[in-house]
Amino acid sequence: MKKTFNKFLKWTLAILGVASTTACEDGGGGSVSMYGTPSATYKIQGTVTDTDGNPIYDALVEPFAKYGENNYYQLGDESKTDEDGQFIISVREDLEDDK
Repeated sequence: MKKTFNKFLKWTLAILGVASTTACEDGGGGSVSMYGTPSATYKIQGTVTDTDGNPIYDALVEPFAKYGENNYYQLGDESKTDEDGQFIISVREDLEDDK
């Protein structure tokens, strides 16, 4: 009887969508926030050059932000420079109240 009830419950929840999704999923693999959470999306872009001003191809660029004295956290995905030394990184950050 318990096995039958569990099977019934599993299928009922699957049909209702409760078992596989939530209201806060973004579906794209990015960060997920609760409704009403303020956030900002922005781009970091630039050019990586050597000391002579020549563009550096295929350089790895990782955006980090500093908080506190010696603490850092990664802001977004890493990127590599193109043949002109240019990169673009999109960052989505949840804004928290620091009170």
